[in-house]
Formats: sequence, structure tokens, C-alpha cells
Amino acid sequence: MPRYAAGTSVSVDRSIVQIRQLAMRFGADKFAVATGRKTATVAFAYQGRPVRFDLSLPSQDDLSFQVTATGRKRRNSQAPREAWDRACREKWRSLHLLLKALFVAIEDGLLDFDRAFMHDIVMPDGRTVGQQLLPVVQGAIERGEVSAQLLLMNS
Repeated sequence: MPRYAAGTSVSVDRSIVQIRQLAMRFGADKFAVATGRKTATVAFAYQGRPVRFDLSLPSQDDLSFQVTATGRKRRNSQAPREAWDRACREKWRSLHLLLKALFVAIEDGLLDFDRAFMHDIVMPDGRTVGQQLLPVVQGAIERGEVSAQLLLMNS
């Protein structure tokens, strides 16, 4: 199955603008983007709740950008940059799709905001709820404290 947004021509800048418009249309009252070589961050506030998405970007040094799809030949001088740009565009389009799906689910009453964005709400220490809770959940799973039987308990 092909990856979502594979080969998209929508620029990173255009995706950022669309993500900002989407967040504001659904009620965000603040919005910020920070980009770096390996990560990007999209943050917004919604009814006093700070939300942050940290997006891992592909490394320009990744070997897959240096060689052809078969891995047998090195790409020409401009091709690695073009392949990296394409991979970045795909990541940003995927983030746009995720946010749009979450906002539509809220709008349609499938989820409330806190449930949709729980993992990404920023706590006072600067970490997201997900960053705080995931190690706790993973530890419980590794210790055998979580099992499939727990899924049926609330049925």
C-alpha cells in the first residue's frame, strides 16, 4: 500500500499555512511553528490548553537519499536534496491529515478535545501528557500488569 502523500507537490510552507488555518478555523487562539534540521514543532492553544506536536524530520544524511531506489547507484548531485525535500513534504502532509481528522472528529461529536489531543497537551514542566504517561504504561506492560483481559473489564 502506498504511503499517504507519497510524491506530493505541496510545499512544506504551504502545509504549514494550511495547518495554521485549520487550527485557527477550529478555535485555536494561538499558533506557532519552529523548524530545525531534524525536528519541527507545531504548537497551538485551544481554550487555555497548550498543545504541541513534535515532528521528526528525515536526516539529510540518510543513505536512502544518496542512492537510487534500488540502492545500487549514487544519485546525481541535486537528487539527494530533492529526495529529502519530498520526504519532508510527505511528513508535513501527514501531520495536516492527522490534525484535520482530529478536528473533524471533534466537530462531528466523535471525540471531545481533551480525548483527541490528550497525548499532546503540554504540562507545566514542558513535557506533553504522552511524554509523561508513556513510560508508565510501557513499564506496566513490561511487568505484565496490563493484559488483554483488561480490555474486556469495562464492557
